Amino acid sequence: DGKKVVPIQAMTAVLYSLSGLIGMWLFLRGHYRAAFLEALLFTQLWRFVSEFLRADFRGTSKISAYQIMGLLGCLYAVAVAFYFPSAGVPRPVLMSGLQKLWRPESLLLLQGIALVVFLYTGRSQVTGATIHFHVRRKMV
Repeated sequence: DGKKVVPIQAMTAVLYSLSGLIGMWLFLRGHYRAAFLEALLFTQLWRFVSEFLRADFRGTSKISAYQIMGLLGCLYAVAVAFYFPSAGVPRPVLMSGLQKLWRPESLLLLQGIALVVFLYTGRSQVTGATIHFHVRRKMV
């Protein structure tokens, strides 16, 4: 409609991918609490900020329900991170994990899960469609 908008979805995809890479790097270095907090706080705080940049109707209040949920998620993450101990847990061995993943039963299980998710979410439960073909007699 000629109104300039901020590409929130594209920005979110880039920022969440970056956050995931940073979180994975922290996790593989054995910084479990930092990895958890970085991923959750970064994404939820971006959720809070990005809602202000959206051009759609968010309700009559200044802060939307999604923003409140994001802030509550941050508080919950901090509480969980400091409630559960992370000391004494060994660093992950990436090659060991990849070797366990690269077994037929693991791959078949993951493919089965992907198939079930595709079949469940791949078709609408609400809408339907029909296809109608006919021959135009004048063109034959």
